[in-house]
Amino acid sequence: MAIKWDKLTVKSQEAVQAAQGHAAENGNPEVLPLHLMAALLEDREGVVIPVLEKVGVPVEQLLSGVNSAIAKLPKVSGDGAQPGLSAAMQRVLEQGFKEAENFKDEYVSTEHLLLALARAKNDPVQMALAALGGTHEAILKALVEVRGSQRVTDQN
Repeated sequence: MAIKWDKLTVKSQEAVQAAQGHAAENGNPEVLPLHLMAALLEDREGVVIPVLEKVGVPVEQLLSGVNSAIAKLPKVSGDGAQPGLSAAMQRVLEQGFKEAENFKDEYVSTEHLLLALARAKNDPVQMALAALGGTHEAILKALVEVRGSQRVTDQN
């Protein structure tokens, strides 16, 4: 399935680009959910950090765990090609679309990506989140409290 980039909010597009940047800087051949989590945690303006804090996830601890996991990934040197999206990352994006549908949102925002990461079975990100209390269920509940009945109806 091709990712419908125009259905991601600007923030989500920026997060995916930042994730690609992380992979490239670290010499990783593929963009993984770990890179996306790092990008989401570095966005101080976004909704991800407040939601995780509401759930009780220690954000700095999560970020340092994610960064050390990225540091251990296999590296490729040389070709200077943009890292492609790994299969796991594509599944996370596809799940993001499903999360958006569940909210009746028209665009995939960063909170949908966070929910998708929390649901990525056996992925290091999902395991790290869950270990710190950031389960899909807990995040969903916090989001519903934060958002109320607001919907994402445009890209901004």
